[in-house]
Amino acid sequence: MSEHNLITRDLTEEERISLCDTIAFFFSVIEAEGLAPEAEPDTCQVCDELVRWWHAAPEDDRPDEHTLVSMLGAVVGDLLRHAAWFDWKYVRDGEDEYLALVGGDEAPVVVAIFDAMSKRLQDNPDGFVSDFFEGLFEHVGHLARAEDDPPPAPLFSPE
Repeated sequence: MSEHNLITRDLTEEERISLCDTIAFFFSVIEAEGLAPEAEPDTCQVCDELVRWWHAAPEDDRPDEHTLVSMLGAVVGDLLRHAAWFDWKYVRDGEDEYLALVGGDEAPVVVAIFDAMSKRLQDNPDGFVSDFFEGLFEHVGHLARAEDDPPPAPLFSPE
C-alpha cells in the first residue's frame, strides 16, 4: 500500500453494529457446535478449533467461506484492537476501500485482517489463527497497550 494514497474513515454506527453482529454470530456458532472450551478460552485457539470444525464439516452443514472469513476477521481484529493501539477504519488506497485495523500516528500500520484470514483459510485445515496472531504481534508489538492503559471504547454502545 502506498502511504501517500492512504485515506481512512471511521466506521458509521451501522457498520459498527454489523461488526458487532458478526462477532456475536461467531460466538453463537461456537456455542451451537459445542466448540466452546470448558476452561477460560484463548480466543485464537477457539478460532483454530472453528477452522478445524469448518474443514471437517460437510459443506451443507457449515457457514460458507466468506461468512467464516468475516467471523474470523472480526474476532481476531477486535482481539488486536484490545491488545494494541489499533482502531477499526475503512481504508482507501487508490480505488480500493476495505475494512482494516489502523494503528500508530507517525507511520500508520494497516492490518487487512479479512484478507489475511481469507488467504490462509483453505490451506490450513488444522488451524492457523494462533500462529498468525503471534507472528502479527511480533510486528506490531510496539503498539501494544500497557496493562494500566484504558481499554478501547466499545464498538457500539446503545444509548
